[in-house]
Amino acid sequence: MAPIAVVEQPGFVRMLKTLDSRYSLPSRHYFARQELPRLYTTERERLAAELEKVTDYALTTDMWSSRTCEPYMCVTIHYILDWKIKSACLQTTYFPQDHMGENIAEALRDVTTTWMLNPNGPVAITTDNGVNIVCAVQNNTWQRMQCFGHRLHLAIEHLERRKQCPKDTSDGPNTARNVSENNVSSRGKPKSAWTKVEVNAVMRHFRSHISEGHLASMREFEVCKRCEHPVLQNRTVQNIRDFVRN
Repeated sequence: MAPIAVVEQPGFVRMLKTLDSRYSLPSRHYFARQELPRLYTTERERLAAELEKVTDYALTTDMWSSRTCEPYMCVTIHYILDWKIKSACLQTTYFPQDHMGENIAEALRDVTTTWMLNPNGPVAITTDNGVNIVCAVQNNTWQRMQCFGHRLHLAIEHLERRKQCPKDTSDGPNTARNVSENNVSSRGKPKSAWTKVEVNAVMRHFRSHISEGHLASMREFEVCKRCEHPVLQNRTVQNIRDFVRN
């Protein structure tokens, strides 16, 4: 997939002139303002008409950030029609709100309402194991399925990290899981294992959040880092947030 601006690049223009010198290539503004909106409207109407025939369906959702750190939520539907399994991306929505379970639950309900899906909800929804998304699904009283790909990825990472650091289960299975899962950064670079002192410092602030499935705000993570100085001096606010979420 190439950006729209490719139609104005000299090499692309020269290639089309070679293929057919009579062809007049539209500008990127034509595609952005006319063709893509028209294509979107056509495909949305087609999908909406098809989903009117669907009574049972499943969903997949995930939260992600763009290269400019803008947060989005993507929702995909899966269904069977005429004995064929089909999938379609319903929407990828800008999600600037706090990523709390209540906000995510409301956004997911809005998707089913907007597309006029079965009000009883999906047969199941597949997600990762983030505390906030788990809480959101529970709030909607939907059946949640763990993402196999996500679990497999965590299992492989866990196996690789066990070769680098000894297993420590002195503070219970949840602590051992958190220590190992947070030993690699979001960019895949190794980072130092969480010590028992660091874990205890974080748990003093977020034990209830973890047990009750609530995601803390960035302000709370900042307070935790400041209050637990110097114990957490080598951890960033994002490190602490990732630790609590996983």
